[in-house]
Amino acid sequence: HIMDIESAPYLVSLMLYNQHYCGGSIISNQWILSAAHCKKSSVIADYKIRTGSSRATRGGRIFEVEQIIPHPNYTASTENNDFMLIKLKKKILFSDRQQPIKLASVGKVIADETEVLTCGFGSTENKNESAEFLRAVVVKVFKQENCRKIHSQLTDNMICAGSKDGKDSCQVFI
Repeated sequence: HIMDIESAPYLVSLMLYNQHYCGGSIISNQWILSAAHCKKSSVIADYKIRTGSSRATRGGRIFEVEQIIPHPNYTASTENNDFMLIKLKKKILFSDRQQPIKLASVGKVIADETEVLTCGFGSTENKNESAEFLRAVVVKVFKQENCRKIHSQLTDNMICAGSKDGKDSCQVFI
């Protein structure tokens, strides 16, 4: 369903060549957490971050990127350690539309069957729905051993989640 940024004020649009490309989360006033597979250009100036907007292509604030740090053990072929940090040139002024996400404590285990909210800008199976608007879906965390039967490359760095009716957060892997 469509949601407003105030419900997920940590969510950002990672823009590549001034186009929405990936999502990310504000983790402090100068750092964004995103996926390492979203780093497609080695030119830092090719990236920008849009914060505080319910739309992928307008509104909110635009920040220039100072540094991108992919996880040193990221493996593209398996998507293991698919994390990267993005440092902004300027600090985010927090408001009801742009806030840091609360990070899990070290060693936190998410119990099987826990319902989690996943959100972002992206395509849905319905071709009449615009990818312009922020959307969210609630999915359940699955048992790792059950998931490994389907996704053999699943590691302990990953969370397996979805729904029995096929809803999930990714339609296409880039």
